[in-house]
Amino acid sequence: MHFRRWAHPEDAERLAQFLDTSHLSGGRSATIWMRLRHTDRSWRNVEAVATNLLDLSSVEGIVINLRDVTERDMLEGRLRQADRLDAVGRLAGEVAHEFNSLLTGCARPCRASAESGRLS
Repeated sequence: MHFRRWAHPEDAERLAQFLDTSHLSGGRSATIWMRLRHTDRSWRNVEAVATNLLDLSSVEGIVINLRDVTERDMLEGRLRQADRLDAVGRLAGEVAHEFNSLLTGCARPCRASAESGRLS
């Protein structure tokens, strides 16, 4: 396969195993996620689906469809980060509310003592 040379070094072994056709029986498909070098020299996240069509006389080969999922992965990462920030914000709000409740509980007796003149 020609696109092996564009595979990220950390994905090369997994890609070699994926391209081994022994796990694909006739008509079956397999999917792999990997990084490939783009023509602009950046790394792209790619989802590859290989389908064994060796038994189909009109094809007699393995068809591999590649889909660039870089932007999708980036957006999913942003969404996860936003979810984490939202959770931290809610937690901070709950802590502030509880702390305010504690302070209010302490302030009422102090205010009552001050008003009655019992506070020295």
